[in-house]
Amino acid sequence: MTRIEVTLTEPDLVAAYRLLGQRSTRQARPAIALAAILAAILVALVVLFPDARAAFGRSPLLAGLLGAVLLAAALLGGLIAALPALRRRAARRTLAEHPGMADPIAYEFDGDGLTIVTSRSRARYGWSELHGWREDEAIVLILLTRQLFYVVPKAQAPEAALGELRALLGEPLS
Repeated sequence: MTRIEVTLTEPDLVAAYRLLGQRSTRQARPAIALAAILAAILVALVVLFPDARAAFGRSPLLAGLLGAVLLAAALLGGLIAALPALRRRAARRTLAEHPGMADPIAYEFDGDGLTIVTSRSRARYGWSELHGWREDEAIVLILLTRQLFYVVPKAQAPEAALGELRALLGEPLS
């Protein structure tokens, strides 16, 4: 049985939240692209066609629509700009408020499954029970469900153990 022992830090959890959110971002891209196209069409109408400019000036409904589109774009841009700060805040709160999260966590694994041992719990999962996994340059993210996960910081784990873990986990989620 191979064992990796880690202590999570705020940057580890920030990386986990970012990696977890990548799938949501990919799913949201078509909606964002459609909104950008609609906004571009509205702006093009107003800039290129004097009659459209006049219609926006005369019609409270069209002026309200343009205002709503611009407000939605501003809110979306603000949310995207705030994401790094929101991830840091969530990571800080997770470490502060969840018992045992700041304590050492041991990952033990063999051909039968993965065992996670913390100062407060012990859990065992067969490989088929896991939802999947992802990784980036800083962490390996092991998903129990689409939203529940364990974080293995690469800086705290030997590369040989990480290679063995990857082989047992199978293909990463895209």
